[in-house]
Amino acid sequence: MPESTVTAKGRTTVPAEVRALVQAKLGTRLVWSVTPDGTIIVRAKSKSILDMAGALKPPKGMIAPACQTWDGFFACGAPVSDDFLPERVSQQPPER
Repeated sequence: MPESTVTAKGRTTVPAEVRALVQAKLGTRLVWSVTPDGTIIVRAKSKSILDMAGALKPPKGMIAPACQTWDGFFACGAPVSDDFLPERVSQQPPER
């Protein structure tokens, strides 16, 4: 089982074999969770929800209505806070 030591500054190194298993690279964020029994769970946060867009397709032969796709959802003028989707700040929904 891989181990690491916490330094005086509170830092630690993720062992090379663990980095390889989670495909961690420079900039990979780690999410730390502590369970009630003191177990520490560390997850590599490798994808954002926006990376998952388009991952699911409608069943073959089924066509999704325009407002049920992500692009259609925004094109139909759905209210979205710019705080949550900064990449959409510069895009204005089309007039209905």
